Amino acid sequence: MLLSLKTECLSLYIKNRLKKKHLILLLIILTVSVYANSLFNRYAYDDYEFLVDNPAVHSLKNWPSYFTSSGSTSAFIKFAHYRPLATLNFAAGYSLWGDNPFGFHLLSLIYHLINVILVFLLLTKLLTQDISAFWGAALFAVHPVQTEAVSWISSQGNLLALIFYLTAIIVFLKYLEEQQQSQKTRKPKGELFLEKRPLPLSPPRKNFNWLADKLLNPSMKAIFIISLCFLLAIFTKEMAITLPLILLLINFIYGDKTMRKPRSISLLLVPLIIIAAGYLVVRTAVLQRVAMRGFWGGSPFGTMLTMSVVIFRYLGLLIVPVKQRVLYDLPVFASLSWQPLLAFSGLLAIGTVTFLLFKRNRAAAFGLLFFFITLLPVSNIIPITLLIAERFLYFPILGLIIFGLALLDQFTGKPEDGGGVENIPNQLCFILASIILLFSAATFQRNRAWYDDLTLWTNNLKTSPKLAEVHFNLATALNRYQRYDEAARSYRRALALKPDYSRALENLAYLAPLGGVTEKEAFRLLARAKKMKRAIRK
Repeated sequence: MLLSLKTECLSLYIKNRLKKKHLILLLIILTVSVYANSLFNRYAYDDYEFLVDNPAVHSLKNWPSYFTSSGSTSAFIKFAHYRPLATLNFAAGYSLWGDNPFGFHLLSLIYHLINVILVFLLLTKLLTQDISAFWGAALFAVHPVQTEAVSWISSQGNLLALIFYLTAIIVFLKYLEEQQQSQKTRKPKGELFLEKRPLPLSPPRKNFNWLADKLLNPSMKAIFIISLCFLLAIFTKEMAITLPLILLLINFIYGDKTMRKPRSISLLLVPLIIIAAGYLVVRTAVLQRVAMRGFWGGSPFGTMLTMSVVIFRYLGLLIVPVKQRVLYDLPVFASLSWQPLLAFSGLLAIGTVTFLLFKRNRAAAFGLLFFFITLLPVSNIIPITLLIAERFLYFPILGLIIFGLALLDQFTGKPEDGGGVENIPNQLCFILASIILLFSAATFQRNRAWYDDLTLWTNNLKTSPKLAEVHFNLATALNRYQRYDEAARSYRRALALKPDYSRALENLAYLAPLGGVTEKEAFRLLARAKKMKRAIRK
């Protein structure tokens, strides 16, 4: 009884007393509290390749090479990425605090905080009132699946790109609001002719500032800001390439008839298409390749089958975030079987629900489409090196949050009737708060797994003991800590699971002078590695 009374009082206080600035302050306190322990983490995973061992980012004088050379991205050319602004971000950080990981973790937290606030501001425009946006932004802030993007320094590109991405969306929504307001206040046709206006005392002067007027009008300013944000986002992270599709979708759902005219749409999309095309041309020229690898399953059809199952793994992680890890051991399908068939049936059902929602709850439909659209760059349409990664959900998670809150709106009453998330029962309010607290505790715990390489891969080994790459990464971490005998055993386990693992063969051979491998065995291992590489080239 006492708990119910406390919950009711807290709910009423949040609904009636807290203003937008107070809710933002609560979000900041919540986010900092959850990620405070990540500030003391060390480097982990690819941080050594992208940052610590990468001489290109140790001086800002190298910044031109970030835009013209693939070799500046990391210490090893194996990373076929083109993210010049993300690399520039690392160089700027290195120039400020050197190789101290605390500074980089603090920067990640600041970027995440900015995104949490931007998500809150975006949700206030898409949903009902401020408190509904607070629930959504809090879920975005503390969801355990966000830990890879926030606690891993190398993933700062995701955080920075989303700042530009969300800014562009908010600017566009504000522009739509202004356009709709101007349409409402515009006088009907013919009304101007009924007004009595005095005759001009002198002939009107020609306006020689017409170009300035055109460039400074609200629509051109909005398009310029959106285009600039898109340019910055796409040169930070490839996932931002979906922004034109998202803006087109927003225009279709929230724009009026004027904004849906071909002239208005082309005025918005043409600059973005030019930027995207220019980026793709430059990226291809620098990397000398489009795809990072061949198709999963040996064909586009195999990739499609595999990714249909992966999408539901993503949904599962967002709904019930358990057994989290860096590398996932997932099956690859080359032909049709029950798992991809079931996944295709589920995707068809989701597509049907989305179509039906367009008639009754467009915000919910927008949320679902946002999720799938922002997943497109990592859906292996153009093959990439990973099937699944938790950091890939940093953008799409917002779509499911919008979807869930929009449905909650529908079931608790329309906002114009005084309903909405603000009028949900106190018991449901308590459930939402409990979920956020539970997610906060899980995220705080998950941050510890990212403390350093050794902790990270030891943790991953518990959930993926049969994945050769996990044993290889654990061996590399042990090698870094000069535990050479243990490193040799882990390399051997990786080779037992994947006999053609050339990098494991080479690294095991290089341990010969340090222990765990004889000189004779080292020569034999290097010969095998060279043979493997020749076979791959053929």
